[in-house]
Amino acid sequence: MASLRSGLLSVLQNNKIWANSKKVDLTSFQDRSKGQEPKILWFGCADSRVSPEIITQLGFGQLFVNRNVANQFDPEDTNCMAVLEFAVQNLKVEDIVVCGHTGCAGIENFTNDKLPENVKKWIKPIQSIYKEHAEEFEGIKDSSAFSGLLANLNVKEQVKKLAETQVVKDAWAVPQKLKIHGWMYHLPTGLLEDLKVSISNPNKTST
Repeated sequence: MASLRSGLLSVLQNNKIWANSKKVDLTSFQDRSKGQEPKILWFGCADSRVSPEIITQLGFGQLFVNRNVANQFDPEDTNCMAVLEFAVQNLKVEDIVVCGHTGCAGIENFTNDKLPENVKKWIKPIQSIYKEHAEEFEGIKDSSAFSGLLANLNVKEQVKKLAETQVVKDAWAVPQKLKIHGWMYHLPTGLLEDLKVSISNPNKTST
């Protein structure tokens, strides 16, 4: 059997050190092994700089996470829908957060034809978002401002698509406590921003 590369071997070693250091509280491992009860479903970008557990400072069992390029939600994608169904129907999460971030390569390259085929296919919906809001981009010459606006609009669109799924509609019909939010993570400051695009049960007064 081939040996692990030194980089991966260090990851395993780090895990062993971490696990042993936590063994002073054996119950923490034992309790987590019994199940999970997260209240938040997180749809975020796969970017290595945007780890949800770190930027939110939430611990084990507090976030149910789905991450992909440019934090897309595709109702035709089995993975996206399986995560949504399990989180809403089985875990009974109370909040869904779509979190984008500044400096997102998926956003910045949404018209790049040189990207790998599956990447181009995955982020293609961003082109439609741009076309729908083309007037809002008029006069914007700064690339950071351009991608920042598009990233915000992208988050808003994913929030909207989530609210339109039958899974969410069925939960609201119960009624099940459930609200969808759109956030932005700013890499230069490390701060999360609420984009104020939350959607709650239209048939019930929000709390």
